[in-house]
Amino acid sequence: MRVLVQDFSLIDMEKLNFLDVNLAKIKESLKSKYGMILIAGPTGSGKSTTLFGMLKSFNPLDFNITTLEDPVEYNMPYVNQTQIKKDIGFGFAEGLRSLVRQDPDIIMV
Repeated sequence: MRVLVQDFSLIDMEKLNFLDVNLAKIKESLKSKYGMILIAGPTGSGKSTTLFGMLKSFNPLDFNITTLEDPVEYNMPYVNQTQIKKDIGFGFAEGLRSLVRQDPDIIMV
């Protein structure tokens, strides 16, 4: 069974049960002007919730935030969210090629 908080406003990094030392490292890494954060884990382990918690720390009016998702799980105001549609040939590779042309500040896949 998969449990997903449907209300994006309820996602809070402080409530995701990270150890204080790990939460501090995450917050510090989010301050970097460049780089990549990779989150991996089994289905239902909280990858999407963690990523959206991280995205929530940025003001989407100050950054061009773009996501590529399958499926879109949370609706985020002022964020460009794109859903993968494999049945029409729009996969992650095609989506990424399209996204980089939009001059994004932050890309979440």
